[in-house]
Amino acid sequence: MNSSHTVKKKQNTILNILVFLYILCVFTLNTVPEYSRLDFYISVLIMLVLIVKYLHSGTLHIPKLICLPWFFLFFSMSSIIWAYNPSSAFNIWIALFLMIISASTIWIALENGASVKIIVIAMAFASFIIVLSTVYEILFTTEYVTRYTGILNNPNLLAILLSLIGLFMIGLYSHNKIVVLYSFSIIIFATIYSGSRKIVFTWIVLGILLLIKSNMKVKKSTIFLVTIVLIAIIIAFAYFSSDFLVFFDNLSVVKRFERLLSGTDQYSADVRGNMIKEGFQFWQDHIWFGNGLGQFSELSMYKKYSHNNYIETLSGLGIIGLLFYYMLYFYLVFKSITQFISSNKGSAITISMIFLFFLWDFALVSYIEQFTWIILVILLHLTTHQKKLVQQKAVKGAEI
Repeated sequence: MNSSHTVKKKQNTILNILVFLYILCVFTLNTVPEYSRLDFYISVLIMLVLIVKYLHSGTLHIPKLICLPWFFLFFSMSSIIWAYNPSSAFNIWIALFLMIISASTIWIALENGASVKIIVIAMAFASFIIVLSTVYEILFTTEYVTRYTGILNNPNLLAILLSLIGLFMIGLYSHNKIVVLYSFSIIIFATIYSGSRKIVFTWIVLGILLLIKSNMKVKKSTIFLVTIVLIAIIIAFAYFSSDFLVFFDNLSVVKRFERLLSGTDQYSADVRGNMIKEGFQFWQDHIWFGNGLGQFSELSMYKKYSHNNYIETLSGLGIIGLLFYYMLYFYLVFKSITQFISSNKGSAITISMIFLFFLWDFALVSYIEQFTWIILVILLHLTTHQKKLVQQKAVKGAEI
């Protein structure tokens, strides 16, 4: 018995180390060409560990809902048949397949010994690397730069990933004052240095998350510390008001919004608007099944993806594809709201994250991003896990 327990413990340790490395790669190295497939190779190692665990124990828990992302994958595969350019559709499908099989592996790992805490720690390490690489860029870039990218090579991605990590940590560890302060710090950092307008959605959702969390039991020391920090910021703003206003006015994200509202950044808005019109036209030509996976860029006069997940999915996969993809979102929303009504406040993070993705999808093609699938399977794991906890508490209450 002790020998079996020791072997299981070693297997779980190896599993958690590999999951840690996988998350670290997804959030830091995915955009580096030389290492863009490293996360998949690590997921293969995770699969091997899971197989060993199964051979050793004779059991391996596979979540029933793991079929949900695969419905979307299989429909996407079938769309290659009628795609405008089958070759490009096939290439995109291969990338999508690798994303979903890797994410599914992480989900199975979470159900069989891997820890969500390890994932959060990996995210924290990843955010530190992103911030450190951006600071290096700020200090040693000789050219004039208004939007920094760090190791990610994309300012919007910097804003998105730091936002996701910050919100995730606040949602799961709002009782820990160090985690809360660090999370706020990286979101503020992303706001200042990414120049991404998407960050506005983050602050909206963060406000909603904090509103939900305000009814939960939070340590008095955390409330006190956050209050002191806010008071210090207000005092500093009052004392250095002119300097703060100049600094705020010079922020890239502020300037980009000013240009957008004044009409001087109209080209970007016009392009996005034309892409939406194009997308609707492509969709109307093939309402139910679309033009094939990732075919917007093949059909568009701009030869680029649409920067809008709703348009990209509708034009490529039609209504059926859109329903298959957002079925994951709707399931999470339904279950989370049900659990929240049942006084299970642990669902607050799921509600907040899904709402954020709904907003971001107006300016992001989320289904072709690896981090999207990772966040979705983690939320699915948390949702089903919370459901089990509620059921266990109900059974214990009935016994009493």
